[in-house]
Amino acid sequence: MRDKMTFKEIDDDFVNKFFEDNKLATKKTIDGWKYTFKGCTLEIDHWLKKRLDHDLVALANAWDLVGAIAGMEGSGKTKGVGFTCATYCASVLHREFNNDNIIFTPEQFIEKVDKARMGEIILWDEFVLGGSSDDTITSMQKALRKKFTIIRSKRLIIFLVLPHFHMMNKYWGVSRTRWLINCVSSDGIMRGRARFYGYGKKRFAYINGKKNMNIDSFKYDKEFEFMDMGNTELTGKALIDFQAYEDKKEQAHLDIDKKDEKTGVRLAKYTRALKCFSFELKDKKIMNFNEMEAIADISARTFNTWYHDMRNEKRETV
Repeated sequence: MRDKMTFKEIDDDFVNKFFEDNKLATKKTIDGWKYTFKGCTLEIDHWLKKRLDHDLVALANAWDLVGAIAGMEGSGKTKGVGFTCATYCASVLHREFNNDNIIFTPEQFIEKVDKARMGEIILWDEFVLGGSSDDTITSMQKALRKKFTIIRSKRLIIFLVLPHFHMMNKYWGVSRTRWLINCVSSDGIMRGRARFYGYGKKRFAYINGKKNMNIDSFKYDKEFEFMDMGNTELTGKALIDFQAYEDKKEQAHLDIDKKDEKTGVRLAKYTRALKCFSFELKDKKIMNFNEMEAIADISARTFNTWYHDMRNEKRETV
């Protein structure tokens, strides 16, 4: 290797060659159960297949099939585990799985559920795109609760994909998901392994690991290998239109950013109006801060802060 490298020597060709030379080979097989989807011969771990078969029988008997799939960026949670679960279930039930089955926002979810046929698969990918995970999960929570009856009656299969299991609201993390699959990598380079947590172990890991966002130290039911469904060298051809998938994801980013911007402007206006109104109530001795707190469910301390901010602002304008 050269001892010294100038800026001009660092070009695209050099970088591309470095990436190509250091790319690790992807496993051609996982010695799993072979199934056919869109003319492609795919593989699923034998243990995971049995588990999904069990869940599909439960689904036929009026149980929900809502699963959580987690893992850091690039770990294979979507195109690996997510696509494996989705394509296998689609092959068993003779259902389609394409970009129409992949959604990113609560609005897309509601629309998809309304139009879904019996036994259809929905993969909710990266629903934490809305900035705050708490805000996004709240939207998801409302959407799922609103559509609960339809989900059950249509026997829908829903996979929720997120960066970390503990980003889920407690209601979904503990009780509403049947299981968790967490993608892992021992060296931060190789992908293709995941751990399955059944209902009991998932629940225990959520409750006891929430404080420190910890999942790795808890017991799991099974560690297994999964196939990279996004690698056409393995699948033979693209399972979905991946460019359309990326475009749909990017558009979801843009839509959420616009929505957050509008919400922020609207919230600022409402907050300003409330600050002015509460100042007048206090200044004219119509109501004290504790009385305001009882009515508005905003702390007396907040009203006090707003009052002094407004008073200082009025002094500066005099």
